[in-house]
Amino acid sequence: MAALQSHDYAEARKMAKALYQAAPDIPDTLRLLGLVAEQEKHPAEALLYYEKVLKKNPDDLTLMSTMAHLYGDAGKNDQAAAFFMELIKKDPTNPENKYELALIDKKIEKNAEAKDLLERSMKEAETGKNELLKKKIEAALKGL
Repeated sequence: MAALQSHDYAEARKMAKALYQAAPDIPDTLRLLGLVAEQEKHPAEALLYYEKVLKKNPDDLTLMSTMAHLYGDAGKNDQAAAFFMELIKKDPTNPENKYELALIDKKIEKNAEAKDLLERSMKEAETGKNELLKKKIEAALKGL
């Protein structure tokens, strides 16, 4: 959508709402409304739309990750952790999800759990040759 790409969020919202009125049950329309709300810095509104999308597409890992980050950014650590745990269940080989959950555990002073997740994430990052993630994990481990 050109309006979204040009950062004309008012126009993007207007177009997304028109699409929603025409097709309220289409997940992409709800996702677009969520994206506009997210870009306008309205995470609670974005999460409402994303929740509806997730009900229709429960295996959308990208959306789950977006929601986990939004909850974490809002300080809703329990909800963020729940999403990252679900992501780990659905995609156990992705070290990024373990890293993100470890950061939440660290924030709420679950240091033993955070350390375990970071060490597991490091092993997977080394296997996948993910150098950037390895550096982030090393920094997080130093902070424990």
